[in-house]
Amino acid sequence: MQIAQLNWAKGVDYSSDTGVVDFFSLAKGGYSFAIGRALYGLAPDTSFAANYAATKKAGLVRGGYQFARPKLSTAQAAATAMVKEIEGAGGFDGLPPAIDAEYGTDVQGLSPEELTDWVLTWIAEVRALTGVRGMLYTSTAFLTECLQPERLKDVPLWISSYSVSQPPNAGPITQYNLWQHTAGLNSQLKVPGIAPYNQIDLNVFAGTVAELKSWCEGVNGVQATPMKVIVHGQTVDAYAIGDQVYLLWKDAGLQDKKVDNVWHFEPQHQVVETKVKVNGAESQAFVVDGDTYVNWAALKNIGILTDLKIDGEFNFTVTPNATK
Repeated sequence: MQIAQLNWAKGVDYSSDTGVVDFFSLAKGGYSFAIGRALYGLAPDTSFAANYAATKKAGLVRGGYQFARPKLSTAQAAATAMVKEIEGAGGFDGLPPAIDAEYGTDVQGLSPEELTDWVLTWIAEVRALTGVRGMLYTSTAFLTECLQPERLKDVPLWISSYSVSQPPNAGPITQYNLWQHTAGLNSQLKVPGIAPYNQIDLNVFAGTVAELKSWCEGVNGVQATPMKVIVHGQTVDAYAIGDQVYLLWKDAGLQDKKVDNVWHFEPQHQVVETKVKVNGAESQAFVVDGDTYVNWAALKNIGILTDLKIDGEFNFTVTPNATK
């Protein structure tokens, strides 16, 4: 696998065992991301929610992982618990959620096929519930001995491998996205924001900080939450994307464009960002399941139109799409 480069983004991973972390000092010290343990099996980590929020406030790219206990729960139940934990702590807006598969009594007796099935089902369930693609955390030894690397070669990989200049290849897997290269640091190797003798792991992302942020956007996608809004007494479809509300283009002809504060949130979907022209003025829009949604704010600026036919008053022009 790759040899780490000096300009690669540096990060840490932590749990309640780490103790107090000063994420602002960590960020000032040159670290760019932090991944916290969200769940041990189905049990929430007591420090995760507060640390997850603190990570974002410090300007770090944040993420969460779940310690896999496949003999104690189904992959679907584990994924559902993980999604609930992350969304309750602030949502998916950084590194992809990771499933931590490693040696222990929770995996003894399971075959590589069974374990790989469990991991892939967890990833698929997270994707189905959120539109976000999951990531696998594991060691090079566990990957080759206890899993089926040939079935995992397309899964984002966070590899752990210590005291080496580069992690060894694992069958057809010759690349990683993140590398946990040092485990359990103490006062002999000081990390900004970490108290003496507190344990924390060091990682790198296989790219620069800018490439890290771009990769996270590509993995997570632009997220849209479908909802129903009441406009002038009529219920119409809409999507919340960020802090904006988007109406279906064909429903934009209603005269009263005030929302009655009625939102019905459903599971998130991935969307494609695009641009449209409304009477010659370019506006942001999104394509969801083949339908185009235009920014609510843009519709306020089109003036009073008596004829709202798409092929008439509106100049609908799609510019090159960009999937995030």
